[in-house]
Amino acid sequence: MAEKTPALRTWPVRPVIAGMVVTAMCFVATVLITLNWFSSRSLLIDSAVQTSYYAAHAASEHARRLIEPASATLRTLSFDPLVTAPRQPERLARMRLLAAELIANPLVSAIYVGYADGDFLLIRHLENPQIRQQLQAPESASYLVQAVTREPQEPPAGAFYFYDANLDLVTQRHQVDYQFDPRERSWYQKAQDRASTVLSDPYVFFSTRQVGISLSLLTPASDAVVGLDIALHDLGQDLADLRITPGTELALVDGKGAVIAYSDMPALTDPAQGTPVLRPVDTLPTQALSTLRNIGQDGVPVSYTSEGRAWLGVILPFDALNRTDMRMLLTVPAAELLGGLQHSRTRMILIAGGLILLCLPLGWWAGSRIGQALEHVTAQAKRMSGFDFSRPPAQPTPLREVAELKRANGILKAASAFFAAEIDRPHR
Repeated sequence: MAEKTPALRTWPVRPVIAGMVVTAMCFVATVLITLNWFSSRSLLIDSAVQTSYYAAHAASEHARRLIEPASATLRTLSFDPLVTAPRQPERLARMRLLAAELIANPLVSAIYVGYADGDFLLIRHLENPQIRQQLQAPESASYLVQAVTREPQEPPAGAFYFYDANLDLVTQRHQVDYQFDPRERSWYQKAQDRASTVLSDPYVFFSTRQVGISLSLLTPASDAVVGLDIALHDLGQDLADLRITPGTELALVDGKGAVIAYSDMPALTDPAQGTPVLRPVDTLPTQALSTLRNIGQDGVPVSYTSEGRAWLGVILPFDALNRTDMRMLLTVPAAELLGGLQHSRTRMILIAGGLILLCLPLGWWAGSRIGQALEHVTAQAKRMSGFDFSRPPAQPTPLREVAELKRANGILKAASAFFAAEIDRPHR
């Protein structure tokens, strides 16, 4: 007994054609939207990386503008009589020169000289309100000279001299607790071993508690070391101005992970003292920069998640401060960077959906036309199977295969009618 072939489920041609049209349009729309998404995303990320390189370059140039004029100032001062003056009055007589250097280099916060016998002389401009308050400067004071002198068999004598804008002495204050010894500071010790300018790693200044760097130079005429301080607070403002989006996080960190400058500098302030501190990067308000430092590589963009948010970040070398191991960390919330792209993708999906809905009637109409033509051929074949060889009016069709099927059906119908007529004719 022959096995029965399982019946294959059949479908009406109208919904099949309409479904195929809609499916094809959905496939094309999905492919185009996906390609556009990845292409646009890649362009946005590349643009963000280029912007980050620009940010690092701009910050580096700013740092170089801080250092180069300061180095020239040090070279000039290293030949000044100040570095060989044996007594405090002779040193104070050179104060006008030091004040002029501060005016010419507004980014320099202090100029100082450390002597081989432990004496020390420093001048700073009192234009920062926080420093004025911290040092309890008189209202009319514009400059402060900090001095330490050492005499044999006597304790160090510290003194503060406050001067007004005309460099006239306002008041002199003896500072018994000011026991600063320059010979114990790294800027003094490192300068002893080199004939060129020495750049320190960022640190917190002794008097003002600001975060900055020191440049020092051993004078050729004596064992004195002349130096100056540059506060890095302005670098933080530079980072804030270089944000790609409102939520962008930028930080300048050293090799140990201490934050030198941050796009939100108030976050580096010690609440108890109100002064900046070298805060570890993992103690910042957001952990995104700490995570980036742990997983990132120099110059390689990375996508990651921190505190439940998606971020795009990059680590860039910061070589403006020679011989210092520093990196710039830049990270952007993915939602902010790609937000416009996501809106664009949603808009494209809506447009594609609208076009598909508009083309659905077209698919249904095309399916109906093909279905009607095939149904006419099917009805003709059914009449033939019932020995009905009548010829209904022909219905033209633009479909070539259907037209050829109708023509073949007509020939078959004519042949069948002829043979039927021959069979019915009486034989003689």
